[in-house]
Amino acid sequence: MADRSILSRLRRLAVRASVATVMTSGLVLAAGSPAAHAATPDQMVCTAGGAITIVHHADNTYGWVLSGVGACTVPNHPAQARQVTLVGTATTSNLGLCSNSVLIDPFAMHITATFVSVSSTTQGLATTVQEQSWALPATTFPIASPFAVTDAGGSTIGLGEFETHIFAQCPPDGQPTMQVNWVQSV
Repeated sequence: MADRSILSRLRRLAVRASVATVMTSGLVLAAGSPAAHAATPDQMVCTAGGAITIVHHADNTYGWVLSGVGACTVPNHPAQARQVTLVGTATTSNLGLCSNSVLIDPFAMHITATFVSVSSTTQGLATTVQEQSWALPATTFPIASPFAVTDAGGSTIGLGEFETHIFAQCPPDGQPTMQVNWVQSV
């Protein structure tokens, strides 16, 4: 009985810590992101959800595969809404708390973002494919993780955060889901 009480307390503490971390990272992201300032026509705010699979390889690395779909809006021009599809991969040397480390080492995830919008000039759909790199600093995992968005040329075009494996469960436990929010140049 005492073991259940301790486990219950630990779970509640982990959930509260996760929520506090997510809220704090959201405040930090909002305070430092372009969206926190007056929106300009060359910025869009995006959100997407989907799946993220993380596999432990024989060489002791971790392979990440991300796929998702979402929407982007340009705050000053709501008619410029876009659908976005994400496909991404990365390899990391550890998984932070899920591999007995305090932090996950910095890494970059290669992302292919496909934006689709209605175009008045072509009288149909306009599709733009953008190769991006999402660079994550040393951060906790599986709690919310901030990232910087760079384009194929290496220019920083945005900031974001993503959350994986809700309620601090490590792969293969938990849900292989992710939620990502970011602000980037149009």
